[in-house]
Amino acid sequence: MAYCGYCGRPVANILQFCPYCGKEITQREVPATQSQRIARTVEPTRRRRTVAPVASGLTVDTALATARQRARQKRKTGGSRVAQGIAGLLVAGLIIAIISVLAPPPASTSQSPAAQRAAQRAAFGPFAAQFFGASQPCDNASKTAQASFNAVLKGGDLLTAYRDAGTAHDACSNASLAFAMLSVPDALSADSYHLSDAVQDAATAANERSDMWGNIQSILQSPGDLASQSNLLDNAKTAQTAETLASAWIAEAAISLNVAVAKITPIIPTPSS
Repeated sequence: MAYCGYCGRPVANILQFCPYCGKEITQREVPATQSQRIARTVEPTRRRRTVAPVASGLTVDTALATARQRARQKRKTGGSRVAQGIAGLLVAGLIIAIISVLAPPPASTSQSPAAQRAAQRAAFGPFAAQFFGASQPCDNASKTAQASFNAVLKGGDLLTAYRDAGTAHDACSNASLAFAMLSVPDALSADSYHLSDAVQDAATAANERSDMWGNIQSILQSPGDLASQSNLLDNAKTAQTAETLASAWIAEAAISLNVAVAKITPIIPTPSS
């Protein structure tokens, strides 16, 4: 049996540390006296009790001071952030107020029915002048070619008829391009006037008339050319139908807008346009 040299209690010989006080067994001797054990156990306890409150007190005071300092810093930071946010809102409101005062009021895009109708009538005149002018060279050349062709049937000059048919072919081809480039004004772009349809039908008619005079040239060269004769009839029918539709759309718009078409002077497009 061995004894702890610190607390004096008996311990097994195989143990290296006292199971009671936890101290290392450095000697195996007779246990200490009762007074020694009391002195050894009481004195450390007193020291611990004396030091612990002081250390705990310092720790609590330090923690409280640190917490108070952090709280003051948060209050200062939060206050500055709130002040900055309020200042930003005031500046933004001031900018909006200045812009609203200095900016001109938005222009009204709506028109009264009377003003809208006046704008449509004002736009129809120039549009109709370009429309009639685009087809006039084709019309004039076609009249001349038709007269020459009829003269051939009565024994007239074949070469003159062939040349006039070529001139009509080119004039009507240019008319088709002029209609393709003609745009409807915004004031007249409503579907109820069908002016876009009128331009498209007029372009179709001019193109068919151009092909028709080309086929007449082929017939004048080869009177037995049956294919050209058949194509000629198809071109004439299609051109007549398209011209009728285009004229109807223009007349309907003119009546709706109360515009006298007879007073409109055609504007013939130049080659550069």
